[in-house]
Amino acid sequence: MARMKRAASLALLPLLLLAGPAPAGEEPKQADAALRKLVNDAIERGAKWLAGERQPGGTFPSIYGMGHTTGPTALATLALLHSGIPKDDPGVAESMAFLHRHWNEARQTYAVSVLVMLLAEYGRGRNGHPFALEDADLSWMQEMVDWLVEVQEPAGGWRYPGGGVDMSNTQYALLALKEARKSGLRVPEETFGRALGVVLASQEGSGTRVARYQETRGDGAYGAMRERVPGYDRVRGFGYMLRQPPTGSMTAAGVAAAAICASELKAEKVRALAEDGVQAARDGLAWLGKHFDVTLNPRSGPMWHYYYLYGLERAGMLAGVVYVGEHRWYPEGAKYLVDAQRPDGSWRPAMAVPGRGPNSGDAIDQSFALLFLTRATARALGVPTEQPLLDLTGGEKLSERDFATLLDAAFAELEGLPEARRPDRARDFALLGPRVLPLLIARLLDAEEGTRALADSVLRAVTGLSFDYDAAAPAEEREAAADAWTLWYLRNRERLGTDPAERRIR
Repeated sequence: MARMKRAASLALLPLLLLAGPAPAGEEPKQADAALRKLVNDAIERGAKWLAGERQPGGTFPSIYGMGHTTGPTALATLALLHSGIPKDDPGVAESMAFLHRHWNEARQTYAVSVLVMLLAEYGRGRNGHPFALEDADLSWMQEMVDWLVEVQEPAGGWRYPGGGVDMSNTQYALLALKEARKSGLRVPEETFGRALGVVLASQEGSGTRVARYQETRGDGAYGAMRERVPGYDRVRGFGYMLRQPPTGSMTAAGVAAAAICASELKAEKVRALAEDGVQAARDGLAWLGKHFDVTLNPRSGPMWHYYYLYGLERAGMLAGVVYVGEHRWYPEGAKYLVDAQRPDGSWRPAMAVPGRGPNSGDAIDQSFALLFLTRATARALGVPTEQPLLDLTGGEKLSERDFATLLDAAFAELEGLPEARRPDRARDFALLGPRVLPLLIARLLDAEEGTRALADSVLRAVTGLSFDYDAAAPAEEREAAADAWTLWYLRNRERLGTDPAERRIR
């Protein structure tokens, strides 16, 4: 009976006149699919642990805070938002209220920069909605941006402020200013030009020549096509301050800073300078490729390990690359963090926490790990990445091949999101129109339970129907429900339409 039922299910699929899902794929793809699930779980458990570290009043303590709580609190709140915690969460609201009250007590480049990044994320629009903040928050954000511009050192970079220039403060200021510009705030273009000058001067002057590769069709994390292209790059790293030896964390910072400046310099008169920035980023990536490691901070050992991993994320995402040298930076780093996470959801801090046992955690290290896993930085250069989410509008007008490709990408993207973000994103699939339904129905017969469950969740989200499908049910029951879905679609496809406002197909 089961065999006959299976045959009936398969016989119905050709009637949909659309291709079903691609086969499970080679072993690397299967490993990546398994890693995505582990990453999602790690993010959820890590965010839960971090939220539990919030103190009364909304603050997050950290050994790295040096007596100040503004920076650690802003960074932890940013990490929680990227991990899927909604901005109307009571804990987030408590932390935001604290930051409103106390941000001005100790103005430092790190803390102010992270606060700007936090407000940019707090106001970021989702699913086609524009960036939006209350007027008071916009004024607050602009005040901090103006302060960062004002304290830029004469040499072009940033310090705490005062006392010269270092690559760490400089990259944080630039990250903030890029987010501010993206959010519609005023940031002079010359600020990026001056900054790029000191970034270029801070990089090693020479290095080993390596072949240049170009990536296409990248997903920003797991895969891309690589091809050898004319030209060479040189292995040139960055140190913390001018003429100091390069390390992994500072080279990642230099790559991020160069990529940001190059992307923000638009005027014709600074085009050559911007091209120099692109080359500096390529050379920095060559250094990171040669010295690649995710188990420690290259040339620095365990010091600032999680800070380095978040820096590697920023470098990879801003440069828009999947590969750093011969290494896929995200899968390797994500696997390390998944394996290193402790049962309670925390990661062992890179530095000992005074007054706490060896099994304690730290809010800043925890935040850096989560920001790496969630790929919290938007692209500046290179191939498209998964940040921001794919725009599905107009997809129904694509050719069958391109439509299937878009669906595969959107489905993989959905699978990679934290659980808390999936339900709302699933409704966006309605923007692909009724022709998405048979491809989703076909996935109900996939060999992987996770794929079946995700397809079921999308179908329910866009239609409001279920036909009692259960991804974990015995095969015969699943096939019967899939048959019911198929027959419903075939009977109704001529009159089905999309309600974009409600994100429903009916």
